Amino acid sequence: MDVATSTLVACAVGGFAFFTTTTVVSKALLTSLEPDRRLFTATCVTSLINASILSPLSLYAGWLFMNSPSGLNLECASGVKSLITTPSNLYGVVAVGLTCGYFLADCVWLILYPKQMKKDLGSPTQYMIMWVHHVISLIAWPYSALRGNVFFFVLYYLGTEVTNIGQNSYLLLREFKSPLEKHVAAAWMLSFSIVRVLPVPLLLYIYAEMFWLQSCGLPKLDLWIGRLTVPIPVGLNLMWFSMMIQKVQRMMSKTAKTAKQ
Repeated sequence: MDVATSTLVACAVGGFAFFTTTTVVSKALLTSLEPDRRLFTATCVTSLINASILSPLSLYAGWLFMNSPSGLNLECASGVKSLITTPSNLYGVVAVGLTCGYFLADCVWLILYPKQMKKDLGSPTQYMIMWVHHVISLIAWPYSALRGNVFFFVLYYLGTEVTNIGQNSYLLLREFKSPLEKHVAAAWMLSFSIVRVLPVPLLLYIYAEMFWLQSCGLPKLDLWIGRLTVPIPVGLNLMWFSMMIQKVQRMMSKTAKTAKQ
C-alpha cells in the first residue's frame, strides 16, 4: 500500500471513529433539549466540527494545487499536465480521507434512525438525496485522489465545506433560540451564494472545456466518472440555494401578514 492510499484509509478510519464519537457524546450531553431534537442537534455539532477542521485543510490543499505548474492550465497539449490531470497533494488526500470518515459516520445515523433523519432533513426526498450525495462522494472522491485525475473539482467541493460553518452555527443557535440566529443565517446565506453559487458559470465552463471539448488523455473510465459526477454537487447547490430563497420569502411574507394584523 503506497503512502497516499495508507494515508487516505487511516484518515477515513480515524475520521469515522472521531465523528461518530462526537455525535454520541454530544447527544448524551444535550439533556436540556427535547429527546427528538437531540440527534439532529448532535449531528449539527459534528458537522460544525468537521467543517471547522476540513475547511482550512482543503483551502490550503487547493492553494498548493492552484500554484502548481499545471494547476491553472486548461489546455491539453500532448505531454503537458492540465488542470484535470494535475495529481492530488498529501493535504488533499488527508482532506478526502477525513471527509469519507465523516460521511461514513453520517451514514450510521441515516441507517439507524431513518424516520428521525427524514423528519430532520425535511422530507424522504431529502433523505434519499443525502444518501446519493454520500455514496457517490465515497466512491468518486477517493478514486480521484488516488488516481490523480479530476482532483480540481474534488478540492473545490471540499473547500465549499466552509459554508457549513455558518449553516450549522445557525442551526445550533436556532435550536437554543439565540437572538443571534437571524444574523448568522444572513451571513450563512451570503457565504453560500459567494462560495457555491457565484462560481457556477466558471465551473461549468471548465467542465465543458475539460470533459467534452477536450479529454486531456484521461482514461475512458476517469473521463466518464468526471462527466457524470462533477455536475451533481453543482445541481445540488443550486437546488439548496433555491430552497433557502423560498424559505426567506415565506418568512418575509409571514412577517408582512403579521405586521398588517
